[in-house]
Amino acid sequence: EYIIMDVADGVELHSVWHQLTMKQRLRLVHKWIIFESKVIKAFSGGSGYGSLYYRKDIPAEDARDLWVDGRIDEEFVLGPSTLQTGFWEDRYGSPKDIELDHGPWPDVPSYLQSITHSERAWIRQFANPPATDGRTFIGPWEPPSCLQLPQNHLRLLDQYDSVAKYFIPSDERLVRPTLTLRDSNQGNIFLSREALERDGTIEISAVIDWQHTAVLPLYLTALIPRFIEQAEPAPEQAEEEFLKEKAYLRKAYHALYQETELDVVWASSLSFGGKVSMSQQLPSAAQFCWHGGYVKLRRLLIRTATEWENIVGPGIPCPLGPEPFSREVVAQAEEDERTWMEMEDVMEGIEGAVGVESGGWVCNEDYERAVRANEALRRDWVEDLGEEERQGLGGVDPAEIWPFQGQAELH
Repeated sequence: EYIIMDVADGVELHSVWHQLTMKQRLRLVHKWIIFESKVIKAFSGGSGYGSLYYRKDIPAEDARDLWVDGRIDEEFVLGPSTLQTGFWEDRYGSPKDIELDHGPWPDVPSYLQSITHSERAWIRQFANPPATDGRTFIGPWEPPSCLQLPQNHLRLLDQYDSVAKYFIPSDERLVRPTLTLRDSNQGNIFLSREALERDGTIEISAVIDWQHTAVLPLYLTALIPRFIEQAEPAPEQAEEEFLKEKAYLRKAYHALYQETELDVVWASSLSFGGKVSMSQQLPSAAQFCWHGGYVKLRRLLIRTATEWENIVGPGIPCPLGPEPFSREVVAQAEEDERTWMEMEDVMEGIEGAVGVESGGWVCNEDYERAVRANEALRRDWVEDLGEEERQGLGGVDPAEIWPFQGQAELH
């Protein structure tokens, strides 16, 4: 396999975001929607979900048709998905002795089933409780061992499978095969340097990082763009002001679809202020069950059982049973969620202090400084450990459990 690449023309949005005025950012949102709306409406229908292939490049038995303007497209078809989520990501390695369901899928239930099938297969093949090497002390950035028991994850996935079909929208417009760039972060969008330097005009000159794009049900792809959601405050900017700006950009994005009737279906599927629909949350939590979804998936299933009639409607018995979660289980779930959030806060603090992005990467020009910062933090943490904590390490070098293992070369 290979990718034919070219240099993206323009200036990376991330490098100029904090210099843009609110008027320019609103202009960017408008320009993005003009571009994005063409992409998400590229297909008028289809016979399933997957990734795009040239018809000539894929066996007929692995392809599903797409419709453009009401007719079967002669050039492109749907094939196995290249969507980079779950264990398709680098952190899961590249297991070759595991059967994965990459699609293409004929319908939404098949796609949802593939998520748990693949996650379940990976857990059975590779997941093990964290090796403690005889130690009882767990670093504050490490998940508690009780949350990393494979059998508990498998049980949750079984429970999710039993309710998944009830969260598929009945409106056919919401399950339309839809193409969108899910990774619409500020590093993947480029602005015309000439227009920006000339008079501050906002023009999108390039959009990159499409290699993992897939055609999926509309309701699962409709998200506020990441260049808005993942925006960070400017240096010394008050948090209240920053949050107001972000909320305003979210509303502008929604209004430009809804109020102009450009795509009211897309607008109706968007979520605001962290209030993501259960139809979107449940598949996502199942997809990342082992690497961060256990606590979230269990919480969502408890909510599902508790609010079943309000969510699904009367007269339909809950597949989870009349009382699937005892008071003790609910109380433990709440405690585990607090522990998990504290663990994530600690990890985010370390990443912030070192200066790394999610996944542990840094810009080339910042690498040496980040390595030195990491080494200093690790050294200080080791030196601050108490005697009881050291005994709990069971002879393990504390530096070996630090999340970032790179060492600085001091000159």
